[in-house]
Order: sequence, then C-alpha cells, then structure tokens
Amino acid sequence: MARVAFIKYFWMEKLGLMYISAMLKKSGHQTLVCMNNRNQIRQRLAVFKPDIVGFYCVSGKQKWIQNTANFIKEEISKNILVVVGGPHPTFSPELIEKGGIDIICQGEGEYPMLDLANRIDAKEDITGIRNLWVKVDKMIFRNPMRPLVQDIDEFSFPDRELYKDYRYIYDSPYYHFLTSRGCSYSCAFCYNDAFRSMQEPGLNYVRRRSVDNAIQELAYCKRRYRFSSVVFLDDDFGLAEKDWLYPFLDRYKKEIGLGFFCETRADLLNEEFVRKLKDSGCHWVEVGVESGNEKHRNALLKKNLKV
Repeated sequence: MARVAFIKYFWMEKLGLMYISAMLKKSGHQTLVCMNNRNQIRQRLAVFKPDIVGFYCVSGKQKWIQNTANFIKEEISKNILVVVGGPHPTFSPELIEKGGIDIICQGEGEYPMLDLANRIDAKEDITGIRNLWVKVDKMIFRNPMRPLVQDIDEFSFPDRELYKDYRYIYDSPYYHFLTSRGCSYSCAFCYNDAFRSMQEPGLNYVRRRSVDNAIQELAYCKRRYRFSSVVFLDDDFGLAEKDWLYPFLDRYKKEIGLGFFCETRADLLNEEFVRKLKDSGCHWVEVGVESGNEKHRNALLKKNLKV
C-alpha cells in the first residue's frame, strides 16, 4: 500500500481531497491530512512516513506550496513525492518547473492519484499517467488528460474520517455536499469555461449524481455524524432539470429534513422553484450579482443577466 498525506492551508473540509482519499482507501492505501503548521507537519509526517504529499492549489498560493514542499524535502525526506493539484496547476502546469514539486495534476484527481499510488505500491514506472505531468531528473513527462468520468455515481462517498483528528472540522454543524460536477455557463471570471474547453468534445461536462446515490450519502452521514445543516456546493444547484431536482427535494424533505444552503442564478429563480426550495428546508440561497453595471456584468464578465 502507498501512504498519501494532504497538506492544507485552510481550516475547512475540502471535498476534492475527501473524494480522492475515499478512492485511495477503497483500494487499500492510507491517507492523512495535516494543517498549515510546520511543527505539526514535521511531527505528523515523521510518524506517518508518506510516499506522497499532496497539495490543493489555487492561484496565489503557489509560492506557499513551493516553500512548504521544499521544507518537506529538506527536513523530512527528499524521497517524498510532492504532487500539486487544483485550479492553478490545471491552467498553469508550468508550476512543475519549480523546485520541490515533482508532479502536477490537471483536472479531476481521483483516478490519476489512484494510478499513482498503485504504481508506487507496485514499484512501477509513474511517468505515463494521464492528467499528470511528472518531473524526473529535470525531465518533464507531459501526459494528456483523460476523459471526464461520465457516471459520477461510481465515485465513493467523500471520506469525512480524513478529518477525525481535527474536531473543529470533523464536528462541524455544516456538511458540504455535491450533487453534480460542472456548469453550463461561460462566465469570464470562472474556471468552468476554461476547463470545459480542455475536455474531449462529445462528452457531458455537467454531470449529475442519481437521486438515489445523493440521498444515500446524506442519509448515511446523518446517521453517522452530528451536522445540522447541509451546504450544497454545486456550481449552480438550480441548473438541474425538474425531473431530477423536484424528486430530489421531495425525498430530501422526507428522508433528511435538515436546513440547507445552495447557490443559483437570478434568472433561474421563479415563484415555483423558490416555494419548492423553502418547502424542502432551504434557508439560504446565494445569487451571484457580480456587478451593478449591466454592460460591465455582461460584456466583460459574460454573466448574461439583465438588471
């Protein structure tokens, strides 16, 4: 088995890491998460002895990640593979050229990280894994991206046990949840338009879990954990077709019965939808206005919303 540690700089759960951790554990690998504290990083990694250390990176955090990666190489073990995934390396893969970073992951990381862990465990070559750019002795192997997984029900439920050593997160009253991946809009400030353009044509970019699969996870977590509210992190919860969304909300009300938060667009809200949200337990809807100037909002930001 391979040992994979995730290093984080923000004190909240991250669904992407939780999905990757669940897939790794399902295949027999071990995972650990560690927060941004060098003494803690040193102590926890010295005990865990990871083969891989992974970072999630948004633009603006790449320098901190590079410094932390060098710290891990210099003070813990130079043999640890440092992998950086997330939006920044997806769109700026030249991050692989920086010192301390061995691998960058473009796009969704579940299967690339599983392939990497499996090959390390089997002592096989790691330079040809799709979605990964791999640096070996200053040579960079730039692999293409694989097609997006179309049936996202095949992913294991996110691994909330990853945070059991951090009670502030583990016992949070808010549970973050996804029913879908992707967004069909093309707002200029959002990653979705750029990421969609990187995918193979002909495949669905917006993918939605089945109602059964989504309710099963919520019901399991309601039994297992002590949260009191659900935060749906879908890029646009209101994008779902009525034949999916309304049956989901009916079952949510009956089987889950907790207050929830979601995000949507102003032009998707109507009286029927708002009443349905309220009736099923929604207590907060966030709508992105972006700008009060219609020309700025639509010509520059491509939001396509009237005042």
